[in-house]
Amino acid sequence: MSLEVIFRFKAMDSDFPVDTVHVSTKEEFRLLLIYYQREHTWSLGLACLSGYVKHHLTGIRVHLIQILEGDSIEEFVERITKLNPDLIGISAMDPTWRDMLPYLDALESLDQSIPLVVGGYQAIFSPHETISRREVTHICVGDGEQPLVDLIRSIKRGNGRNESIPGLWVKDQNSEIIEGLPIMTEADQMSYPDYSLWERDGRLDWLSEHAVESKSLNTLPALSGRGCPFRCKYCCNTALLQMYRNPRQYLRKHDPVGLTSELARIRDSYAIDYFHFMDESLTWDRKHAYRFMDLYGEKVGLPFSMFTRIDEMDERLCEVASRSGCHTIWIGVESGSEDYRRRYLGRRTSNRKILEGVETARRHGIKLLALLMIGMPYETREDILMSIDLIKRIRAELTIFSQFLPFPGTEIYELCKSGNLLLDPSQNPQLWNFGTLNIREHSGGVSQKELDELIPLISEYLVTNNRLDE
Repeated sequence: MSLEVIFRFKAMDSDFPVDTVHVSTKEEFRLLLIYYQREHTWSLGLACLSGYVKHHLTGIRVHLIQILEGDSIEEFVERITKLNPDLIGISAMDPTWRDMLPYLDALESLDQSIPLVVGGYQAIFSPHETISRREVTHICVGDGEQPLVDLIRSIKRGNGRNESIPGLWVKDQNSEIIEGLPIMTEADQMSYPDYSLWERDGRLDWLSEHAVESKSLNTLPALSGRGCPFRCKYCCNTALLQMYRNPRQYLRKHDPVGLTSELARIRDSYAIDYFHFMDESLTWDRKHAYRFMDLYGEKVGLPFSMFTRIDEMDERLCEVASRSGCHTIWIGVESGSEDYRRRYLGRRTSNRKILEGVETARRHGIKLLALLMIGMPYETREDILMSIDLIKRIRAELTIFSQFLPFPGTEIYELCKSGNLLLDPSQNPQLWNFGTLNIREHSGGVSQKELDELIPLISEYLVTNNRLDE
């Protein structure tokens, strides 16, 4: 898995597990992972990288630093100096990359011999921009597990910036770029997440406050595999599919027997009460999904939530999911306008089909969490009103409206670019603010004034109708 940023962590020594402030002995190789995130989320990508590195190399100590909005740059540098890493790995997406730049600038004061590798969507889809940073010596342009292991081995040999490494771009001492091609981790080589990165006194329950549907339970995120076969125009996974000659190779699942055994082990090790599966769609491989969920019900036996496509929520799927312990299904509605979904988002499911799937899940006692976006290119005021109307008909236990962000590598980003709709992120500090347009006002699209008038309607619905139990 690439170095994808998805976990929030308070960057103060007193709030970190003892492991993360341990100063390693000289014999240990110190790998420091850094990421920036404004919201409370996990990083299964970083956890998988840690698990893979520890499995394939000895004498490795992995440290973790989260940068939160407003964190002291001086304390950030002081913390890195204390850890004295042999390699720094940074994970970022396009918006978080912008927020990290002041912290990267501050690395100027550190030992310039420390290699720094950047991974995640930022490096994959904006490689030239990323590696052009003075402090960046490597970028990862695909899955990161084996490239990270190979880079550590190369550094140990003293050749970290002098040899080609598959899956990485390497900037040598003369600032010449050696461009490696992206590689993939085979399904049988994928590591399970290393949850020990977040232990406090051997426990993980302190993180349950970040859960969405189960704050009162000891909740843990999990993955059944990687990749998504659906080619939504707003999703980075579509671009990842196109990176490889055979897109089907990008779609990988853990063996159901091994996965459920690992989940049972984690359940017992950390007294877990609830699993939230973070796959873009847990059910795109129906044969795997049915086998996995049956085994999960038998061997793990805990309530869980998952993402799936609305058009996959048929009678059999919902029956198997419910029987296996499915508590909540997360569904991407995105827009209430059938025409807009089909034309701009690549989603062809009708509203009728959406409502049928919703009722099927409800008959089997499964709760729903619905996700929508607003402020998309050429989305009108009427389109947003249709979203509000549809969500009222869906009656999800929890609804989340998000402000649209154009991500490099996606088809909708190119649409924004060709239409001169992209904003300069350095001059638009409101990127994450709900209700603030992240693209230029344009003919055929909702204006900021219209959006200001619509936000109270959305907020009123959310306040009075969100009722997912905790």
